Amino acid sequence: MAVTESRSAPRFPFQWPVELKNGSGKTRDISASGMYLESDVPVEQGEQLRFSVLLSQQDGASRCLQCEGRAVRVERRGEGYFGVGVALQLFNFSNLGHMVA
Repeated sequence: MAVTESRSAPRFPFQWPVELKNGSGKTRDISASGMYLESDVPVEQGEQLRFSVLLSQQDGASRCLQCEGRAVRVERRGEGYFGVGVALQLFNFSNLGHMVA
């Protein structure tokens, strides 16, 4: 039986650092509508998340993506480590450094 893909946009593999309110992690992949995070922060399916993705540093200035989204899938990936599928609801690029509000 074939598996039907339900994503609305293709995902691309990128590993960037992520800062959440109570911890950190990294992206595994990202698309226009969502991303998959690996983190040490326990998250519940359906939980609203705010986090920052550090994209690059050039000339001493951080470029980051400040995001809000909903955890649509949560996987336990080892002791104290989680995989989280996030549906993005809002994001904003920032040149002011990385910060989680």
